[in-house]
Parts: sequence; structure tokens; C-alpha cells
Amino acid sequence: MKPGTIELTGNYTGAASQQTLNTLGQGRTIFPFKIDGPMGDGTNIYTVTGTCFVTKLSKGPFDAKKKIDFSATLQVTGTFTETVDAPG
Repeated sequence: MKPGTIELTGNYTGAASQQTLNTLGQGRTIFPFKIDGPMGDGTNIYTVTGTCFVTKLSKGPFDAKKKIDFSATLQVTGTFTETVDAPG
């Protein structure tokens, strides 16, 4: 089993968490991640935790009249944990 990648996309707001991706990427720093998401049936939460590092980060295009897009690719390192739990 090979660790994969995590693809993130969204609106760039300049939040501290988004700016931290720059620092982590430049240093090739390994950091912990946690992703929560609903299962298809809507009754359980799927959670993945592990460690990763930034391999790609892009922002733009920059247009004063539009939202600024960003995308990032994170490479998972080592082992990761998957759990399924009921919400609440």
C-alpha cells in the first residue's frame, strides 16, 4: 500500500493557515494532517490522520473583481489511520 496525495482547492483569503502552507512548502516540513468528511449515507464521519508535506502550491489568477483561487498538493508520508464514527 502506497501513501497517496491530498489535493486541496479553494478561495485564497490570506488566512494564517493558508500562509503557513508557504512556509511548510519552502522548508519541505513534514506536518500532521486530519481530514473529516461525511460518508455517503450521511450517518457516519470518515476521518483520516497522518503526516504529509507540501509538494505544490499555487495561487491566482489575481483579479481585483474576482475571488483568488488556490490549490495545493500534499504528499502523504508513512502510515495513516482511517476511522469511521457516528457524528456527535
